Amino acid sequence: MSVGREHSLALHTDGSGLAWGDDSIAFRAQPVRARALSRVRMACGGESYSAALDLDGAVWAWGAQPTLGTGSQEATAVPALVPGLTGIRALACGSGHILALRQDGKVVA
Repeated sequence: MSVGREHSLALHTDGSGLAWGDDSIAFRAQPVRARALSRVRMACGGESYSAALDLDGAVWAWGAQPTLGTGSQEATAVPALVPGLTGIRALACGSGHILALRQDGKVVA
């Protein structure tokens, strides 16, 4: 379970991500599955975005994410793979950034 500024995230037992609240596109009163995500290990919420770490160590982001390395300048409801973040074992989301702990113990932002 994780919370962002105005939204919440949870992991379903099947490894999918659930989100509800203000997702920068629409307000969702009931949890909905994050599309295109499966095998999620952990998730975190920022001010107006969400991120998830899958079992392969890849990071996915969605919401208002122009500075998260996905190339998108607009809010999106579909998680996109964050380029260059592989071999990750833990995430922490801030207001507009992600900290990622690599398998080798290095932290990247």
